[in-house]
Amino acid sequence: MKKIFITVFLLSTLSLFSQTANDYYKEAKQLADRDIKHYNVPKKLKKAIALDSTNAKYYALYGKYSINKKQYDNAILLYKKAIKLDSTNMEYYWLLSKAILMSATPMTGRL
Repeated sequence: MKKIFITVFLLSTLSLFSQTANDYYKEAKQLADRDIKHYNVPKKLKKAIALDSTNAKYYALYGKYSINKKQYDNAILLYKKAIKLDSTNMEYYWLLSKAILMSATPMTGRL
């Protein structure tokens, strides 16, 4: 009887600590909604992507974080990946073009 109780206890404890990719995404989204530059946003998104690399919204949120941190090249790669995974989401194309424009070297002194 003790063995069964201990086994059930251990299994229920393990399930409390096993987060899904979507759990990490939701945590990152909540942090990003409060402060997009929060240091834990990329950590949570990297964990989400490691668990499920097929979800475009994970890459898109990471791209948003990268733009706000002025990491435009990284944002471009992330939005390209999001588009590859979900080519029907027009917002990803818009965000990609925004990242490309922001990464461009300003044309000073030229007409």
